[in-house]
Amino acid sequence: MSFGIFGIGALLLRYCVLIFPEYFIKNREKKLKICLRILKKSWQIFTAFLKSVRIIQINNAEEIKNIKNSIIVSTHPSYIDVLVLMSIIPNTTCFVAEKILRNPFFKGMADLLFISDSKNIDEWEKTAVDILNSGFNVLIFPMGERHKKNEKPKIRKGAALLAQKSKKNTAMIQIDTSYDFLSKNTPIHKIKSEPVIYNLSFLGEIKTEELLNKYSDDITFKREFTKIITDNLYK
Repeated sequence: MSFGIFGIGALLLRYCVLIFPEYFIKNREKKLKICLRILKKSWQIFTAFLKSVRIIQINNAEEIKNIKNSIIVSTHPSYIDVLVLMSIIPNTTCFVAEKILRNPFFKGMADLLFISDSKNIDEWEKTAVDILNSGFNVLIFPMGERHKKNEKPKIRKGAALLAQKSKKNTAMIQIDTSYDFLSKNTPIHKIKSEPVIYNLSFLGEIKTEELLNKYSDDITFKREFTKIITDNLYK
């Protein structure tokens, strides 16, 4: 039922609400800010519904709600991590997988508000840097896909590249779920009757300028940046 509500809600939001700022606001930055504000509010309502029917519980949201103009890296234990984080942190967009762009329910939303990781590296890099330079946050899951609760996946270097090009700081968030909930290869029928608890932890931020001054060559910077993320997210 919740998936049905989410899918139908995404269609209605995209084509009955967001269509107005899309076509009537010409300034790209202002358009994105208004659309992301509407999306955040709608996802707050949906997460409140999930809480009310005892599907999820979210702890420590206050720790992350004031993140501004940063790259955000996070663990990725469940299918709805984007929804949880973007319902809390304002002015945030994220990268989405190519398969989301083929989903009839979410394609329109993804095309309007998110960054496709199916583009070549120069395209997504330019798009993400432009968004960061306009004052928004960009969320990226540096492991690239969902993982089980106790897994320690390999961290890719996309976040390091984005930090290097944009020179924005990187906020680190750990999402810990009380059990494997909509994680990789975990079907819906294995969800427990008890609510899943999302414990959110703000792990500090990487000061990009300081790291660039310390490691001036590209390879060393990316290696050290990635090591910091790995050591913090999966300690």
